Amino acid sequence: MTSNLALAAVLFTAAAAAQTDAPITREGAYWVQSTEVRAGSLEGISKLRVVTVGDILLRGAENTEVTYTLKKRVRAHTEAEALRLMELFATSVTRRGDRLEIAVGCAPSRRLFPQVSVTEPRALLETYLETSRGSIDARRMDGMLVAESGGGRITAGDIGGGLRAQTVGGEIRLGRVSGIVKCVSGAGNISAEWIDGDSWLETAGGEIAVEDAGAELHVSTGGGNISVTRARGSLYARSAGGLIEVGQAAGLVLAETGGGAILVGAAAGVKCQSTRGAIRLRSVSGPLRASTGAGNIVARFSGMTAPANSFLDTGSGDITVIIPSNLALTVRAFSSPGAARARILTDFPEIRVRHTGQAGYSPLMAEGAINGGGPLLRVTAVGGTIYFRRHGDK
Repeated sequence: MTSNLALAAVLFTAAAAAQTDAPITREGAYWVQSTEVRAGSLEGISKLRVVTVGDILLRGAENTEVTYTLKKRVRAHTEAEALRLMELFATSVTRRGDRLEIAVGCAPSRRLFPQVSVTEPRALLETYLETSRGSIDARRMDGMLVAESGGGRITAGDIGGGLRAQTVGGEIRLGRVSGIVKCVSGAGNISAEWIDGDSWLETAGGEIAVEDAGAELHVSTGGGNISVTRARGSLYARSAGGLIEVGQAAGLVLAETGGGAILVGAAAGVKCQSTRGAIRLRSVSGPLRASTGAGNIVARFSGMTAPANSFLDTGSGDITVIIPSNLALTVRAFSSPGAARARILTDFPEIRVRHTGQAGYSPLMAEGAINGGGPLLRVTAVGGTIYFRRHGDK
């Protein structure tokens, strides 16, 4: 990002093809004046770059030129003072090869705040938007969008060529985005309605929520919760301490949290770990590895196809495994006493439970082959109960 966008007006040179100034008006605590600028012909132009210190509003349209409106907002006691301050705003329009650059700046003062509204041809290959302290809202583009803010919110939707977004501290909101997506926020939340390319979403402290991801999805937060309603590919989720919740995933789910719970609905395999939190897996059809340092685990296998070798482990808590009656598995379980007596309960007569020492508080082991045996299911619990429940008897 440009090191100092709040440049003095003398560094900018007006170069617009046509410009129309509106009368100055009062809006609350601000004096406001709008200037509409037409950037001229776009012959040979396939990229657009907009740089400013304030807000950016961009919309793609079925046209062949770029136009923008600069809304000058100043805090002043009188209209005459406001007019003098508005002279500190300046713009430039520059062509650099196949790229058109629009720069809007002002003197470094908190009394001055520009807002830039841009309309561009929807078919442009790439658009780059940068603001030092404002927000960005961009929609209806067939090409790629790059958006960077020094602290404001970034909103984007109906983007066809992929997205890279970065904000120092604001939130990121995505609507429908096609192509590769990479988003980073220093502290804000990240949300996405529909993203269909491989995606990476990362925030240092906010929450992440994705409704529908059409390809491989990577999400990471320094402490907030993670929620993914639907992932059509593999999902990689990591939180330093928050809840991770996944509705359904067509691929493998890899989830790790430093302290929260992990909840997964339907998935084609799960590998998850919580330092201190419960794990609940509602319908797993692939390989399963789940581990928590302290918390209960509930896992339900689905379908007639036996999963690959699977492992469940808790350092302190209960484990409940729900197994379809027609599923073929080989079971090995170990329950050692902690604060409570070790127990292993089973609905399957094939699983035989025995003490490994003297009866009472000694560890328990259980082994058995359900429906003739199959992939290995190994279960380990400390200070809790292991329960193998039968589901779907006919």
